[in-house]
Amino acid sequence: MRVVRLSKTQHFTFIKYSIPEPKEIRKIIILGEGTVQNIDIYARDGKFNWKVVKRIKNKVTFPIEMTVVANTDAVWILQKSVTGTGQIHTVEFYTVTSENQ
Repeated sequence: MRVVRLSKTQHFTFIKYSIPEPKEIRKIIILGEGTVQNIDIYARDGKFNWKVVKRIKNKVTFPIEMTVVANTDAVWILQKSVTGTGQIHTVEFYTVTSENQ
């Protein structure tokens, strides 16, 4: 998994996670410290198509656990405005595996 961080400050604004091939993501857990709000989670739905799979408008405290349904090879975590004092440390993705794996 490749992580690209565009913000060098304590407050994150954009993080992109990529995996080598599309997987069925069913749950995302974001671990960190502090509180955050106004976050959108996007999943890539094709080479240049992105769709919102979850919106967090209110102030939340870490850990953040969310159920999603996305067949994707990349996820963006976008904080549209820097409010709160939160910082992401780890993002966990949970996928569906086939019976013969």
